[in-house]
Amino acid sequence: MIFLNNNLLNYGLHESKITDLKCLESKMILSFEDGFYILNENQKLLDKTKASKMIIEIDDLKVDTIYQHIKIIKKNRKKYKEISYENFLYMIKESGFRIYLDYYSQFANSILLKGNSSKNEIEFVITDIEKINYIID
Repeated sequence: MIFLNNNLLNYGLHESKITDLKCLESKMILSFEDGFYILNENQKLLDKTKASKMIIEIDDLKVDTIYQHIKIIKKNRKKYKEISYENFLYMIKESGFRIYLDYYSQFANSILLKGNSSKNEIEFVITDIEKINYIID
């Protein structure tokens, strides 16, 4: 499935903050209360959106089997530890997840989002992506 399309390349998540994360009916919804960046065809910054959402579609995505499609690693003082989806949700609710790197792999149909939540560095990997859409308020 081709999820890397022109629509995806029109937006940049660097320095954007995930303020909510939900898993509903084969969709993972990442909410950005302060928006994310709009890029031109040369990947140069044009503007910033208002509150927006990134909708990631994954076949058969369910909360009880979410670990088939995600991995969340927390780094704190040079120690790496995999954390639960529930723990990550709590961290997002408490302080958000500020992204400093967003990497997309067409080969693996995946996204790696690296960022910070509170004093922890987080690597959030989402795999088996079928499609990505954006809702911009």
